[in-house]
Amino acid sequence: MPWTAARARAWTGVGLAAVLVTGSVSAPAAAETGLIVTVSEVLTLPASDGFRDSVTVTVTAGAASTVELAVLGAAGQVVEQLPPLPLTDQDGDGRAEASITLSATDFPAGSYSVRATAPGSVAGTAALLVGTGEIRVVNVGAADDTLYPWPDGIKDAASATVTAMDETGAQLPFDGTVTLASGTQSASAPVSSVDGTAGEATVSAVRLPLGTATLTASLRGPAGEALTSAGVDVALRPTALAGATVTASATTVAPARDGLHDSISFTVAGWGASGDALPVTGEARLSLAGTTVKTWTVTPTSTAFAWDGRTGGTIVAGLYAVSVTVAGAQGAPTTATTSFTVSSKSLATISGKVRDGAVVAAAVADPGWGGAAGTAAYQWLLDGAAITGATTSSLTVAPSMVGHDLAVQVATTLAGSVRTGTSEARPVYAGAASERSLEQKLRSLIATLPGDYTVRVIEIDHGGRSVSIGGGSPHEPASSVKLFIAYAVYTKIDAGTLAYSTQLPSGHTVAKCLRAMIEPSDNYCAIELRNKVTMPYLNKLIDAGGYVDTHFWYSGGRTKVSSATDLARLIARLADGRLLSKKSTAAFLALLQTQVWREAIPPGLPFDVKQASKPGTLWEYGGMTQSDVAFVWGKKTRYSIAVMGYHGATIPSITKISKLVYTELQGKFSTAFVYNPQQMKATAALTLRAGAGMSAKAITTFPSGTKVEVIDSTYDWYLVKVGGRTGWVPNTHLVLRSPVN
Repeated sequence: MPWTAARARAWTGVGLAAVLVTGSVSAPAAAETGLIVTVSEVLTLPASDGFRDSVTVTVTAGAASTVELAVLGAAGQVVEQLPPLPLTDQDGDGRAEASITLSATDFPAGSYSVRATAPGSVAGTAALLVGTGEIRVVNVGAADDTLYPWPDGIKDAASATVTAMDETGAQLPFDGTVTLASGTQSASAPVSSVDGTAGEATVSAVRLPLGTATLTASLRGPAGEALTSAGVDVALRPTALAGATVTASATTVAPARDGLHDSISFTVAGWGASGDALPVTGEARLSLAGTTVKTWTVTPTSTAFAWDGRTGGTIVAGLYAVSVTVAGAQGAPTTATTSFTVSSKSLATISGKVRDGAVVAAAVADPGWGGAAGTAAYQWLLDGAAITGATTSSLTVAPSMVGHDLAVQVATTLAGSVRTGTSEARPVYAGAASERSLEQKLRSLIATLPGDYTVRVIEIDHGGRSVSIGGGSPHEPASSVKLFIAYAVYTKIDAGTLAYSTQLPSGHTVAKCLRAMIEPSDNYCAIELRNKVTMPYLNKLIDAGGYVDTHFWYSGGRTKVSSATDLARLIARLADGRLLSKKSTAAFLALLQTQVWREAIPPGLPFDVKQASKPGTLWEYGGMTQSDVAFVWGKKTRYSIAVMGYHGATIPSITKISKLVYTELQGKFSTAFVYNPQQMKATAALTLRAGAGMSAKAITTFPSGTKVEVIDSTYDWYLVKVGGRTGWVPNTHLVLRSPVN
């Protein structure tokens, strides 16, 4: 090209510029050894499109000088001889430099170099590349190699990154289209770059056929030519779960509400075949021993759940399971399970009966809660407020606390840090003061009654009140002692050594004699059952249970003895399920609830309160012996009561004792149970006979529903009074008229 004044002005370099060094040679720390030439970037044709139409050439030397510049061709020939370029030290840093600008209009596409020379210096060169501006390489990349074409916004579009390069490797501006093709269907999105940087595009995969899709980019560059990239494979998979998990936040939850492991949370997650997380829908179920405790609905926006660790507000310890059944937008459901333990432990607990007069103690968590307990600080709380001065590990419960809630706050070191927890608040129940009051009132009442009485009361619930008025004194128990005979029979039934169908010497079965011994208190069946279990077995069973005042023996006089304490303890253990199997317990209690002689303890109770009882009456030298023992399901608590009266004791006196005990333990009531001498009724037409047996003379027949008074019994034949007439009937069609509750 001819050199012109205009060109000379264009090549004149002034000042310094911060440039991108392209094709330069790294300069040593001291530049005096030679000249350093740098070229800012690649020139790209066409020359007038505003994209890389010029480059800056900078020459640096260790001292001021004038250098000769030339543009050399690929074979080293001089293509352009540039005018001399003076280098000056403009910054005072001992380095001299200057820059010039080269235009793309002056060079065809190809590879060049710029050479700088100066006397006394080593020449410097730098590569100068001039590109055609034609796209020679198109690169397209996908952010995800797996997509799910279900239209839920979850990985259902391809995020593509596109670049274009010419033959020099320089990135070019472009515009074009990105296409995702699967089978015969495809989707496209525009993509462009105005400055040669990467272009971004999002192509929807919604409703494209499942399988392997191909992602391509078709671009047009500065020179106007078009080029399509090679394809990138993208898997289009169904939104179906390959697996799911439910994760618990802990392996143990102790919901004592003391600030330590009080609750637990669960998180549900699902993933596809490629391992990607997928939204799930379904149900999470919490269960204990196969029984569902709680359920949650799982949705794509609701996958985390919390539980306070309580069932119906109560801590039920055990191993719990959480199972989930979930599905994605497509495909079959999948399941997952995890388990954890519910513990009733807490950082702070109260041991002992929480009742007035008792000494209760604070206990600190064991190492299972994170480390050995260190020195602890205590504060007792009543209804949540601190009790002044109550800062030791134990506390004597005062009568004024009855009816309030007691808790203890403990601060201790666990796992290297101080933790503070408050025990579960426990109600304070009546105890010592109530027992003293009841004992005094019973003694005062008994002093006014005919005969002598021993009494034992055992409360099963709450404060566990217990009162004894001579309860440990052995006496003749009359028919109440049949409780021990029945107990022995049921233990053998539970052990499998006796059956309800076992026939006794009289020809009656064990089942029939159990009913007769309890319902009308038949003595014949009592003797047969006692002999069947044997006296040694009966006494051994009594001794093993700790019934120290009870014994059976053969003699010409008294053959049995027991105490109010032994009788009350036996029926309390029975009703509380601590004596026999569940089945035998239910059978035994059913008999006691329907026995006919309910004129002693039951009338001292409200009419609608359930009770199970066994009385006894016997004439002895010195007067009547009257006894009754019952278990009472009171309005507030459960308790057993045994009253043994002798030396002329009366049934109404036992009723008064029963009413006093109930009122003191449960509260006053207005309507009491009324004993009706016509205890039973016929469920079918019955013939009244002159003796116990079908061969006895028939007296009369009475219809179903007739009320009868039971007077006595011989095995399963009852002596009854009906409409002023007395006779015998079988018990097969007789039932109790009005059992309590």
